[in-house]
Amino acid sequence: MTFGEKLQYLRKEQNWTQEQLADRIGISRQSLSKWELGAATPDTEHVVRLSRLFGVSTDTLLLDDAPFPPSAVQAAGSRRRWELIGGGLASSLAATGLLILGICASIFPAVYIEAPMDKEWVRAYSGLSGFLMTNNLCWLFWLLCLTLAGGLAALFRPRLQSLFGQLRHRLAHRQPSQPPAEE
Repeated sequence: MTFGEKLQYLRKEQNWTQEQLADRIGISRQSLSKWELGAATPDTEHVVRLSRLFGVSTDTLLLDDAPFPPSAVQAAGSRRRWELIGGGLASSLAATGLLILGICASIFPAVYIEAPMDKEWVRAYSGLSGFLMTNNLCWLFWLLCLTLAGGLAALFRPRLQSLFGQLRHRLAHRQPSQPPAEE
């Protein structure tokens, strides 16, 4: 198989359009189309991006006589499946933990008062923050917040990569702004 045929095969296995794949690696759809048709070849940087994205070696992509196992595509799909399971589980557990903390704070109201001896001010915390500070649970709250953020990042990784790829592409091809004309 040629590079273009392999690229097209891998893209279709992921159910991605040319536009979606092009966004993920930060190129135009027309460039990707030329690669798939064999009218052009990508530079080294894009070959490496493609190999990482699909979980295959650069040799597998570039060498026509290299064995091209569909199992590599299945491995990438399997990895994504585990990312979704792990991200969903982490997000669900963290959200449940935060909900339980909120419920406990409303069932067991607490007020935490901070009044340093050498200062003339008094600060009172009530509600969730009072509950967390009274029971020394601030660490748990922040741990649950980080776990929730990590789980959501795992769930939405392809979309985030696409957005960051588009942003990098726009920043790389941005026209310098013209200074204002003086009168």
